Amino acid sequence: MLTKKQLNYIEDKTNEYVSDWLNDEANINFDSKEIGHKHGEEVESYVVKRFITEDDRFEEPEGSREFGDLYFNHSGVKEYINIKFGFQKKGQPNMGAANRFIGFLHNNTIDSYWVLSINLLDEKKNFQVHIFDIYKNLELIHYDNGTGQFMLKECIFYGGDYQINEDVLDKKYIMMKLKDIYNKGVDSLVERRLEQKRKKQVIFDYYGS
Repeated sequence: MLTKKQLNYIEDKTNEYVSDWLNDEANINFDSKEIGHKHGEEVESYVVKRFITEDDRFEEPEGSREFGDLYFNHSGVKEYINIKFGFQKKGQPNMGAANRFIGFLHNNTIDSYWVLSINLLDEKKNFQVHIFDIYKNLELIHYDNGTGQFMLKECIFYGGDYQINEDVLDKKYIMMKLKDIYNKGVDSLVERRLEQKRKKQVIFDYYGS
């Protein structure tokens, strides 16, 4: 778990790094589509590089499919941070595979999973930075059983008056909420597949049983 002081430090540094990237590195065509998708990896890599070169408490995951983009080590604990960049964020980026999202918490590999969200607001390069523990804010995710991923509902976070929850939650409470989200995603896919099957059956029935 990160302290308020550590959270403020990460947020302040991210603001500094993103500002540097926008002013010195970025070449954004604001008339193009999917700006967040096109530049996401670029800005995320830049932020990670700045953190790990300027503060030895941070490290970059070695594998290409690790759970998170950046690790922060303190007091013998490794914090997992997932960096998300977008332009006028309203999408549903993936947060991670369900097996890890649920299994890492269950096995006490982690007790928090941090989202470092960077939202580019306009062509004047105004932006927002937020960091929050997704396990404390499960209202912001849904489960896509087709991909096996939990997805972040940015439209809720950026589209209204959502307030980030920072209260400590019981592990059992978190797991029960994850269970409901997971089961809802599974049931939804099953219903869609059955509906597809029914529609195809109408065609097949035309040719006999």
